Amino acid sequence: MHISNQTIKFSWHGLVMNGQRYCYQVRPQDVIDDPYWNPETEPPPLAIAKAIQIGKEAIKKYVETDEEWKLGRINFNCIEYGKWIYVLMFGTDYDIEKKRTPQMFVILLKMDGTVIDPIPENDQASNIHCNEAA
Repeated sequence: MHISNQTIKFSWHGLVMNGQRYCYQVRPQDVIDDPYWNPETEPPPLAIAKAIQIGKEAIKKYVETDEEWKLGRINFNCIEYGKWIYVLMFGTDYDIEKKRTPQMFVILLKMDGTVIDPIPENDQASNIHCNEAA
């Protein structure tokens, strides 16, 4: 199987948490060792319930813990033929008492259970800028 060197960037414009904006980068070579998956013929290699459990733990690293974060959506994204990732979207409810508007945060998860960490916008070490992501 041919794995391209193309970089696929996930940019969630407006994804800001605690004043920090984030984006994501996933390259085909990042998932080359992950299990092959054909969604037309088999369940995902990482069970959905397990992916949600991992996502709920991972989100604690990036968000305020006093809010209740709920899973709002699960998507799968194909990075390379047969190589997929979970896109878990979590959100909060509007809180009138605390005057908080709903928030959203995304966790990307490889099929081997590894979390793909979001990258802070304009992070000098990563040389990635959210506004450049496709």
